[in-house]
Amino acid sequence: MPESGTLPRLINIPSLHIKPHYYRYTGRYKNTVKPPYKDIPHKDILTNMDNSIGPPTFSRGKQGYLSTRIILSILSPKFFFRMVISLYSDNMVTKSGPQSGQSAPTVDSLTANSTPTDPSPSLSSSSSSSTTKRRRAMTDLERRAIRRRKEENPSHKQDEIVEWFRHEFHVDITQGMVSKALDSKYAYLDTDKRKPYQLSKSKRTPVPDWPALESALFEWQQKMQKKKAIITSDILKEKAHEIWQLLPQYSDVKEPQWSNGWLEGFKKRHNIKKYSNHGEAGSAGIEEPDNIRQMEAVRNKCKLYLLRDILNMDETGLFWKLAPHSSLATESTSGGKKLKDRVTVAFTVNADGSEEFDPWIVAKSENPRCFKHIDRRKLGIMYRFNKTKWMTGLIIEEYLRWLNNIMAARGRKVLLLMDNFSGHELGVELCGGKTGLSNVEVEWLPPNTTSHWQPLDQGIIASFKLHYRKQWIRYILREYEAERDLFKTVTLLHATQWTTQS
Repeated sequence: MPESGTLPRLINIPSLHIKPHYYRYTGRYKNTVKPPYKDIPHKDILTNMDNSIGPPTFSRGKQGYLSTRIILSILSPKFFFRMVISLYSDNMVTKSGPQSGQSAPTVDSLTANSTPTDPSPSLSSSSSSSTTKRRRAMTDLERRAIRRRKEENPSHKQDEIVEWFRHEFHVDITQGMVSKALDSKYAYLDTDKRKPYQLSKSKRTPVPDWPALESALFEWQQKMQKKKAIITSDILKEKAHEIWQLLPQYSDVKEPQWSNGWLEGFKKRHNIKKYSNHGEAGSAGIEEPDNIRQMEAVRNKCKLYLLRDILNMDETGLFWKLAPHSSLATESTSGGKKLKDRVTVAFTVNADGSEEFDPWIVAKSENPRCFKHIDRRKLGIMYRFNKTKWMTGLIIEEYLRWLNNIMAARGRKVLLLMDNFSGHELGVELCGGKTGLSNVEVEWLPPNTTSHWQPLDQGIIASFKLHYRKQWIRYILREYEAERDLFKTVTLLHATQWTTQS
């Protein structure tokens, strides 16, 4: 009868205190059922193994190896390692036999007193190496950090950047990974506006089918981007076709079709997105010497005034009746004619934003029907009209005299910055020149630079249009709910009210 805790011809585990029938294999022992392996508390097995008296031993029988495979499939890698050590030690004892007075070697003795000829150290080292962090892909956030480090310290070598990276991110990288991060392939990270949490999600970049072509195409795209050229999908496809013809390594390969799928993959690999060009800053001549000198003169003139006395006036076109041209739907529907009813809105602001001036609106009708029985002075606007619905020299003259009267009543002298639009120049001449008014001095901004240097073009007018659109969308929703034709109910009076509220 075997001792308690001992399995006949199987495994001797003195300290586990598990009933032997848990390890019995169905068919090998009669009158037994399928062993309930799931009933063995896995955590208790590991705890008891740490406190075990000695290593488990294996038998050499067929039943022993068969049962061993069953046990290995349910136990932990730690338990498996101990059994492998025990198998090796048992094999050594069987061949040479233990000397009298000596016991079989244990796991602790094998791992502690190992020699170069003993294979057990390799097993121990493999177990310890399994705790080392696995190699992982580098994120775009880490690549950008490496590129910025190199840009800030051009004299640093790549091995120095490796040491800095390990100290900063506590992650081991190789010099090759640093070299790849500094490649022109990731040049887009230098100007990437994504937030850090977005950059930390992107890791492995898909490998392109034609790396040489895509590298040359991306380099050309970046060159054109710096020149502020407009690049479309069709232009990229055509340029890819031209580059393909020039690369000798693809001379014997059939040219791809440059499909939309390839283009989407190329844009994703190089973080190329579609952006709308707003304003006129792309055509500004801010680097021309004459414009720079004139702008310096304007800045020197502004130093003579307080911030609240430095004003800027500019106008913009407003399509006050234009509805959204696209719709969210489950099927395509026919659209109507786009209504492009336009008015001109002129704004006046001061440098510190401490004052509000009534906007000037220029429309086509002298007396719109919607203004009937309406006191225009209470609308908070200055309404003028002409056939072109644009600022003319006469309206500018009237505007300047209106502003001069306001400043004279307040006892202030102000500097008004304007662009050299022909209507502005004519209006200033009708007032006697830039210094022809008693309380308003006019100063011209450099030509073709107002989109870059004019205060109202730095987001103020754009913010107004966003707020106006919000009011317009709310009105559209109300008319939808009331089942009314919004294009027949909206009037210029609504547009003037939304303008003052925006």
